[in-house]
Amino acid sequence: MRKLLLLIILCAFSLYSKGQSYCIPYFGGAYGSCAYYGFHVSSLLLVGAGGNIGDSASCDGSGYLGRTALSCNLNMGASYNMTVVTPGTYTMSGQVWIDYDNDSTFSSSESAGGFGTASGTHAFTITLPAVSASGTHRMRVLVNDAHYGGAIYPSISPCGGYYYGETRDYSVVLGTAPVGYLAPTSLSFSPTSAGTTSTSMTCVFNGAYLTPSSGNLTVTASSNFSVCSTSGGTYASSYTLAYSGAAVSANNIYVKYNAPATSGYYTGTVCVSGGGLSAPVCSSLSGSSVISLGMPAMQEADFQVYPNPATTELYITTCSTAGSGISITNSVGAEAMRQPISAGETRLNIKSLPAGVYYIRLTGTVNNISKKFVKL
Repeated sequence: MRKLLLLIILCAFSLYSKGQSYCIPYFGGAYGSCAYYGFHVSSLLLVGAGGNIGDSASCDGSGYLGRTALSCNLNMGASYNMTVVTPGTYTMSGQVWIDYDNDSTFSSSESAGGFGTASGTHAFTITLPAVSASGTHRMRVLVNDAHYGGAIYPSISPCGGYYYGETRDYSVVLGTAPVGYLAPTSLSFSPTSAGTTSTSMTCVFNGAYLTPSSGNLTVTASSNFSVCSTSGGTYASSYTLAYSGAAVSANNIYVKYNAPATSGYYTGTVCVSGGGLSAPVCSSLSGSSVISLGMPAMQEADFQVYPNPATTELYITTCSTAGSGISITNSVGAEAMRQPISAGETRLNIKSLPAGVYYIRLTGTVNNISKKFVKL
């Protein structure tokens, strides 16, 4: 008789309650799950992007609790920690779905995560796909006896009929987290005479899903660098970038290096913050301050690079008075290598450099002569 009951349950898959658009899974042993065996949810915690869902409501023996009055905010493309406690000593498995398209069904592609066979406390992560979705949506959590007529994550059906277990439905408010991108990720300025300012270099910022939909971002440069919204404007340590439509598209940020009076190599950052971004979006900066007095002027003939193209080694020849080091940057201005050199011939190991076009220049000279080479 027990086997016949199990067969009926598994073939039925689900029952639909009158007036309900969502399926309600059927548990043949729902009362026993709650009253005797602990095959139910005794507590649940979902830590959201805005607020949490905390549920410790007692089971009622029906196998289903509609808890849609409980909600929190989640962002698409993000992951969140969930903890489900099943009080029994039996091994359980559980799965979570979110109805992203609000069509009153939970498809396999709407599975957000779950846990395998274990008892007690189940801590796991749910992950939302990086697609567009907004507004209030239903989230389903189903736990069941992993062995006695049950199923194991990720093969649990959101509408399937099982013997022991429980289903709970909640609400989640979906949105998209603000994002920002600054390119290139690093800028390397040519050697600049101490106490003077370099010519400008450019970063490009793109942002989306900013909050509020209209507002201001702050562009900030660290010490020894300055920024401006136009190439010919007044440069300062920061300025305000206004945006609307929750987005910024291909906005140029102009950066200058203010060479300190003391010679040396200086680093810093340019960052964009605000607009709901979880952290500032930054690019790294670097520049050299050189003392002009008594420093050699470089001539083309004083600086030779070979072979070109190169594969694993690159040779540099300089005159006896020219330069104190070299800097290699890639095609977007990011520094890939820096090291001291001596007069005469210097051998560089470039085996680790990715294939591409590079520019090599001497540091510690009053003028700026660079050589282009290709790494195969």
